[in-house]
Amino acid sequence: MLLKKKILIGLTRKELESFAHEQSEPAFRGRQLYSWLYQKRATSFDEMSDLPATWRLKLKDVATIGTLGLARPANASRDGSRKFLFDLEDGLRVESVYLPDSPGETVCISSQVGCALGCHFCATAKMGLFRHLTASEIVLQVLEVEKHCSTRLTNIVFMGMGEPLHNYDQVLAALRLLTDENGIGLAARRITVSTVGLVPAIERWMKDSPPAKLAISCMRQRTPAAPS
Repeated sequence: MLLKKKILIGLTRKELESFAHEQSEPAFRGRQLYSWLYQKRATSFDEMSDLPATWRLKLKDVATIGTLGLARPANASRDGSRKFLFDLEDGLRVESVYLPDSPGETVCISSQVGCALGCHFCATAKMGLFRHLTASEIVLQVLEVEKHCSTRLTNIVFMGMGEPLHNYDQVLAALRLLTDENGIGLAARRITVSTVGLVPAIERWMKDSPPAKLAISCMRQRTPAAPS
């Protein structure tokens, strides 16, 4: 039976150091991987020129950088915005929207497939909740939009599919990757997480002080159900 390859996008620097150690490589190789993945936005192991050629070959067998497939072409509208429908590994789909000059280069990303909250104004609420997105799938939305739009994004808003605070742990992990100055390096003040107002999660947010702004929209909702 073929072993499933490890997805590297979504791993922290410490986790990549541990991964390198598992591959009989020194910890600094993991830090090099981290730089290539997040700072330099590498899309193939062949680009990682300061890694040993033998390890680059081995990496192709045991790991994958990670990617999201496009379900359909994301053509630009009249104002330059582009709606992306991404295929996930399990066959589900999630949306992201690129908004140029809004101001800056902005992407609106999703945190869940569907949503468990009953906001009457939201089309996603009619889907119900399929599952939470992983930190990898959240970060990959940003990297894929950058790649397809040939740009470096300056702003992120969590206002796509799902309630971000219902997927608190994975959103927090993604935020830390997105704002790490040794990685993607986005400014925390340029990231906004929008919630309809999950009070326990808001209280936790206040204690954790995540690297992002929190926007609260108080709308009618129902108690979220656990993802199936």
